[in-house]
Amino acid sequence: MGIQIDLIIPPIIVGLLIILIFRVNAFIVETSIDNRLNNEVQEFADLTGTLIQEELRTLSAFNPNNLPDSTLTFINLAGDSVFVSKNKRNLEIIRLNPNTSIPDTTIYPSYLKSIYFMAEPDSVINPMFIRVQIETESRPESHARFRNNVNTVNAFSEKQIFLRNLAVSSP
Repeated sequence: MGIQIDLIIPPIIVGLLIILIFRVNAFIVETSIDNRLNNEVQEFADLTGTLIQEELRTLSAFNPNNLPDSTLTFINLAGDSVFVSKNKRNLEIIRLNPNTSIPDTTIYPSYLKSIYFMAEPDSVINPMFIRVQIETESRPESHARFRNNVNTVNAFSEKQIFLRNLAVSSP
């Protein structure tokens, strides 16, 4: 009985092509999930920075001796005490009206890993800027798992912004 090689080779080539196509498809899926997570986490860092920046637009009085810290405390133009901090993985902004003593708490989902406020330059006597360092991390339930949960894709982002306000910097 003779073996005909021309009948064996085409199925082998087709099988190798199918394996190659599936591997390329799996790689595309992995990189698209990785990109989605990175973009999502970066968007949350940008959003958190924008929220803090908008809140600090109303700053009228501020004590730089409380910095560096993970909570920023200041008085806004309406006379309310404002506390900006991290609550679990969220950005929490508490406004406390001295007349009513009722706190107005707003929580923004932000995937925060850490948040840190510093006076720049380091001299707390005459700070020119408030430096905000924001670190975000993807949620564990949104991590993508590949190949029987051996490889995990998660994302991190860091953003630093410098804010200047006339109430912070003296002439």
